[in-house]
Amino acid sequence: MRTGIALLNGGLALLIVLALALNADALLHVLPRALSTVTVLLALALVRRLIASFPRHWARQGVAVDDTGIVVFREPMWWARGERTDIAWEDLHHFDTHEILRRNRLITLVQLHLNRADPDMGLPDWARLVVPGESAWSLTASVRPVLVIDLSWEDAHEMLLGRLKRARPDLAREEVAERALRDHEERIRSAPTPPAHIPTTLLDPRRPMIGRWAIGATLLTPPWLVWGFMIHRFVQAPSWDPVSLLIVFSVLLLLGSAWSIHSVPGHFTRQSVRIDASGITFTQRSLLWLDDRAAHLPWEKVHMVGLGQADVRNDRFLRVVVHRTAELSALPTWCRFDDATDADDPHTLITIALPKRTHALLCRALREARPDLMVTV
Repeated sequence: MRTGIALLNGGLALLIVLALALNADALLHVLPRALSTVTVLLALALVRRLIASFPRHWARQGVAVDDTGIVVFREPMWWARGERTDIAWEDLHHFDTHEILRRNRLITLVQLHLNRADPDMGLPDWARLVVPGESAWSLTASVRPVLVIDLSWEDAHEMLLGRLKRARPDLAREEVAERALRDHEERIRSAPTPPAHIPTTLLDPRRPMIGRWAIGATLLTPPWLVWGFMIHRFVQAPSWDPVSLLIVFSVLLLLGSAWSIHSVPGHFTRQSVRIDASGITFTQRSLLWLDDRAAHLPWEKVHMVGLGQADVRNDRFLRVVVHRTAELSALPTWCRFDDATDADDPHTLITIALPKRTHALLCRALREARPDLMVTV
């Protein structure tokens, strides 16, 4: 519905600009009728949506926690069918939370990381199953399926977390992560030698970014055409009335195009992630105002590799803990490292942000190359 409203608003705005540019009186007379028609259609669509969703809001629903496991349910009411999913404790690996930005406010969502799950499980619309390799609500499932629960009203997520911790404190993410780190340190001490043969993998994170940039540039093309036509009209008739509209439209168009122009080097330069027997190499070649960047992390400098928790803006990244090295300052723009680490700690954290497909390929290549360095929580 939001997409339809945005398209209607964009189409009406373009009609208004064209009407002012062409000075078409007939089109200006049609616009009030068009606005009235659009308003009525949107009102009817809103009423239909409210009536259809009424039972889903008023039916008894929630998350129950008991000695056997967790129940996510919504009871049937009128024309809305009910949904129910039972999760036994042995099917739950751990639980956690993450935040998303919604309507300029942070919302806390509860994650249930499952050992196994039925893809066709019945869930209310405030719960969603994310299978490995897919993303939803700013979360990318990597190793195991994740049931994300949106209890954004009041402090419901804190109540649910409290019940989960009272029932199974050993399944909290902090406890599971601590056990995983102890197991990882034990594996390093017992089997410190890497695999005898590591296949070479070369990944290019550029292609999905080019597609994203091309879409943005394509969306900016019609406004630029309108702007060019308005300039042409102004040159022909300098006394043209809506000159203030031309100035405002030009400023907004330049601001909207700034991101597309500034990001050209990062989308079109050659860049890669190489995994081989020597380690991990990040490369980003210079182009225009973008400097040449290259950083090599030998395997002996890599302490562990983990799948990062999603944040509010990027839900596809890896976290690599490495020993400090001067090459970290030459990492590409899609990598960042924590330079505020304690000086007494010889390790630092690198966060690698990549598009979905490249992220999945990189996870697979790292598991195949050095499974002894992977820490999965």
